[in-house]
Amino acid sequence: MKIAILTCQKILELPESEKPLVAALEERGAEAICVDWRDHNANWSAFDGVIPKLCWDYYRHIDEFLALLEQLDQLRIPCLNPSNIIRWNCRKRYLHHLEKAGNLVAPTIFIQQDQAELGLKSLYETSWQKIVLKPEVSAGSYLTKVLDLQQDNLEPTLKEVLKHGDAMIQPFFSEIADHGEISLVFIGGTYCHGVLKKPKSGDFRSQPQFGADVAPISYNRDWIHEARSILEAIPFDAADQLIYSRVDGFLRDGKFVLMELELIEPYLFLEHGSSESVNVLARTICDRLNLFKNK
Repeated sequence: MKIAILTCQKILELPESEKPLVAALEERGAEAICVDWRDHNANWSAFDGVIPKLCWDYYRHIDEFLALLEQLDQLRIPCLNPSNIIRWNCRKRYLHHLEKAGNLVAPTIFIQQDQAELGLKSLYETSWQKIVLKPEVSAGSYLTKVLDLQQDNLEPTLKEVLKHGDAMIQPFFSEIADHGEISLVFIGGTYCHGVLKKPKSGDFRSQPQFGADVAPISYNRDWIHEARSILEAIPFDAADQLIYSRVDGFLRDGKFVLMELELIEPYLFLEHGSSESVNVLARTICDRLNLFKNK
C-alpha cells in the first residue's frame, strides 16, 4: 500500500512530529511518501490514498486545491479525510450549518467579497465593540486582525482582507486570551485526547507557533458530548467517515462553544495523547484504505 502525505513548498522534509505516524504506517506494510500538493508532475495514480495532513498553505491557493481534490476523485484515489468533507470544511460558513443544527457556535458574520457595505451594516447592528476579522478561507491566523470599533477605522482593513476573498467577523472572545482555547482530538470518530492552548501574555492567538503554551487536559464528559454532537451534524454522514478531526472551542458560562472544526490539515497533538494514539491513527488509515480497495 502506497500513501501520499500532502505537504507544501515550505516543508522541505518530514517534520519530527509526523515521523511516528510514518513509522506506524510502515509497520502495517504501508509506504508513506511526502508529496508537494502543488507538484504538477506528481503521479497520483501511483498511490492508493492521499492524506492532506501537511498542506498547510492550501488556503492561499484554494481554487488550485479544490481542483486537486476533483482530480483525485476522477482518478478514484481516496482522500483521508474524504474530499467532499474537505470541500465543506474549506469555507468557514460551515459554522452556520452547525449552529442551525443546534450546537453552540461562536457568532459570526460572513461578508461576500463584493458586499462590504452590507457586511458593515450587519456588524453595526450588533453590540460588539472589539472584533476579530479574517478571510473566510484561512488558517494559522492568516490576515487575522483584532479591531476596536470605537478606536479603529474598520473599512480600509476590511477592504484589504476582501481583496483575498470573502471575509468573516467574530466578536473578540476574552475567554480565549484569558483562559485559552480547547482542542479535542478524535480519531476514527472516537475521542482520543485534548489540549488547552493558552496564548502568551498580550496575544490572542492560540497557535504554538505564536508562543502559545500547550498542555494536556483531563477527560470532560460534557465537552466531549458537545464535540460529538458537532461532528454528527456534519453532512455526508461524515461522523462515520472521518479519519481524524479536531474540535476547537472555548468555555463560556461553563459550556463548550465551537470556534473552528479542523478536518483538513490539523495538528493533532499526538504527543499529548496516549502511547497508542499514533498506532490507532495508522490502523484507522490502513483499515479505511483496505476497505476502499475491496469495494
